[in-house]
Amino acid sequence: MHNSTAQSRGPGAGVKRTPQGRRAKVEFIAASMDDDCLVGIEALAGSSGRSRSAVYADLAAQKIPAPDVRLGAKCVRWRVGTVRAWLRSLSAGGCQTAKDLA
Repeated sequence: MHNSTAQSRGPGAGVKRTPQGRRAKVEFIAASMDDDCLVGIEALAGSSGRSRSAVYADLAAQKIPAPDVRLGAKCVRWRVGTVRAWLRSLSAGGCQTAKDLA
């Protein structure tokens, strides 16, 4: 029977896995994550309570910070620290655009 988390203490220990053994997508930002960790669109959407399409629309309207890292034409990632700063600014009622964070 396949366990849903890795059992070893090496790299990737505790990473959630799908039944096929692939890494599960991070759908939220955990408090234990380091600010330099990279997350994708699913984590940004889950942490902000928006759908992926709403995140893409907000990104085009520059209401969300631009991705910190581009790994390819269709693969972008944000640093957890960038996402946390943006979420704090929204909850404080402060800035409403990504330009205000720069």
